[in-house]
Amino acid sequence: PLQAFSASDEVQNMWYRWEQYRSNRETLPRVAYYCLTALEHHVGGGGRGTRVQAGAMFKIDVAVLNELGNLVSEYGSDEEARKAHRRHRRPYTEAERRWMEDLIKQVIQRVGEANANPSGSFNLLDMASLPTK
Repeated sequence: PLQAFSASDEVQNMWYRWEQYRSNRETLPRVAYYCLTALEHHVGGGGRGTRVQAGAMFKIDVAVLNELGNLVSEYGSDEEARKAHRRHRRPYTEAERRWMEDLIKQVIQRVGEANANPSGSFNLLDMASLPTK
């Protein structure tokens, strides 16, 4: 069940990007990267340790955030990849897509809940909380 929720500008911007993806106006890796960097920005930017701090603040396992960062930076077809230089020049599998889509929705929900209740106790969002990829 949804806890208290605050649709802050940050949450609205992530949701807008999600809606753009759902309307085929934005690619999945760009939306996922936007959400990842929004989490990092929330705790002070993109410096070393920011991902760990964001994970701790929003109760998201850093392994999940690292995996998302890896997928959006190192995979994807030429048509939708976020980067020109990446290790794996292949389309995302359906399982990878489902994983990223599910994670984006959970991240948006988590940020809205955390904004409404910063001292709330949330279950850790970890790999077991997401579809198998």
